Amino acid sequence: MVWEALVKAILLGTQRLGKRPLAEIVPLSEEIEPLIDGDSLEAQILQGLAIASVQRQAGRRFPKLEVEDSPGVAPEERLPVCSAAASRRLEEILAGEEVPERLPLWLGWAQRCQVRVPPQFLPALLEVGRQGRNLRPLLLPVLGDRGYWLAAQNPDWAYGALVVVGVTAQEGWREGNLPTRLFWLQQMRRQDPALARDCVREVWARHKAGDRTEYLKTFHQRLTAADEPFLLEALGDKSQQVREMAAQLLTQLPESEFVQRVTRWVAGRLRRSPQGIIVTLPETMTPEMRRDGVREKAPAKLSRPHWWFLQQLARVPPRVWAQGDEIDDWLQMAADHPLKDLLLEGWAVAAMGYGDVEWGRRLLRWPIPGRLEEVQGRDRRLLGRLPQEEREAWILAHLQAHPQTMSKRHPSLSRLQICEWDWSDGFSRAIFQRFCQDILASQDKYDWAVRATFRQFATWMNPHLEAEFRERLLPKMKPQSYWRQTVEAFLAMLRFRQELQEAFSGSCGSCGSSETAENP
Repeated sequence: MVWEALVKAILLGTQRLGKRPLAEIVPLSEEIEPLIDGDSLEAQILQGLAIASVQRQAGRRFPKLEVEDSPGVAPEERLPVCSAAASRRLEEILAGEEVPERLPLWLGWAQRCQVRVPPQFLPALLEVGRQGRNLRPLLLPVLGDRGYWLAAQNPDWAYGALVVVGVTAQEGWREGNLPTRLFWLQQMRRQDPALARDCVREVWARHKAGDRTEYLKTFHQRLTAADEPFLLEALGDKSQQVREMAAQLLTQLPESEFVQRVTRWVAGRLRRSPQGIIVTLPETMTPEMRRDGVREKAPAKLSRPHWWFLQQLARVPPRVWAQGDEIDDWLQMAADHPLKDLLLEGWAVAAMGYGDVEWGRRLLRWPIPGRLEEVQGRDRRLLGRLPQEEREAWILAHLQAHPQTMSKRHPSLSRLQICEWDWSDGFSRAIFQRFCQDILASQDKYDWAVRATFRQFATWMNPHLEAEFRERLLPKMKPQSYWRQTVEAFLAMLRFRQELQEAFSGSCGSCGSSETAENP
C-alpha cells in the first residue's frame, strides 16, 4: 500500500498535494515514519520510495519480524537455474516496455526446459504475477522452491505460495483460501481424479455456490464416466451457475445419461422432412430444462423459446444428425430455413465441444453469430481440430477468395487472428507476401486492427525467416511511413524469439530446435 500511495502522490504532483505532511498522504507505519526526515515533501517522498523499494525486494512488509515469527530458511532447490544467456534475456525483458508480449515466451521456454528463474528476479516476477493473473500458470512452475518461500513472506504474493515442499495435496486442500484449495484440487485431478472427487463431495454442502462452481471447473482435467453420478447430483443444485457448469461437463461425456436425455428432447423438436428441416420451439421453461442448466433469460434480439432451443441443440453430438457428405445436405437445408442462424450456431458450438472435425470444417465456411460462445474462441477451437496442413490451406484459400485490400472489415482478418500455432515456412511466406503487397500500397494509411494482427504474426512465424523478411520489405518502405514502426516491431519480435531459442538451447536438451517450447 505504501508503494502504491507514493506512486500516486508523484503522479498527482506535490503542488496539488499542498503543504500536508507525508504521513497524511501515505499510510506510514510507526516504524517507518521516524526514518523519513527530509526537509521538503519531495525529499520525503523519495525517502519513502527508497524504503518501500527495500520492502518489495525483501518480499515482506517492513518491519514485521519478531524472533519467534521469523520465517524458516528457504528449502533446497529441486530445479536447475536457467542458463546465463537466458538470465540476460529475462533481465532485458523486465527492463523493457514489452513485458506482456515477451515474458510469456520466456516463461514458456523455461517451463518446457524444466529450469527455474534466477533468484535475483523473483521479486520483480512475483509482482508481475500479482498484477497479471493470466501469467500465473506460466510463472508458477518456474519460480522454484525459493520463489514459493519468498511469496509466502508477502500477502500480496500469496498466489505464489501455493506450492509448499513436504505438503501433500490432501493437506493443502484442507487449508487456506479458495485459490489454495483450487491449486491442490487441480493437482489431485491430475494424479487421482477419484480422490479429488471425494474431497469435493466431502465439503460440497458446506461451501458457497461460487466455490462449488470453481471446484467443478477442475473436473475438466481427466473427466471420465466415473464422474457422471456426482455431476448428475450437481444438476440438482440450487445455484444456476453450478447447474450450468455440471451440464457443461456432462456434455463432454457423449454416452452420459444427461446427453442421451437432451438428445431425445431435441430430436423431438428437430427433424428432417422431404420439404426440409422442421423445428418445433418449446413453449415454456419446464422444471426439467431448468434442472439441466438451461438459462431462462434470453440475450437481446432473441426470444426465450429460440434461446432455450439453441442451448439444448448445442449439447447434442452433431453426428446424431448426419455424418460424411450428408452433413452438406443438412447445412444447405439450414441455409434456406428461417432459423438458419440458430441452427448453424447450435451445431457449431456442439462441433466445438465434441471435437467433431467433419462438422467443424464445413461450419467454418459459414458466417455464424456468437451468442452462446464468443465467435473467435469458438472458431479457434474448430480450426484447431483440423490437421495443420489443412488449416493453413483453408486460410490461404479464404484469402485468395477475398483479394481486396486488408482492412478491419476484411472477412479473412478475423480468421488470421485465430491462427495460433507454429506456422510452416510456406504458410509464413505466403501470409507475409500478402501483407507486403498491402503494406507497400498503403504506407500512409492507418488501420490499427490490421497492424495489430500483423504484429501478432511474429509470435507464430519461424523466427529464422527474420533476415529474409527484413530484406524483402524494409528497403522498399518510405522512411516516414505509418507502417514502418509496426514492421520494425514485427521484425524485432522475430529476432527476439531467435535469440531466446539460442539462449535456452544450452539448458534444454529435450527441446532441440522445436518452436513449440514457446507455447507449451
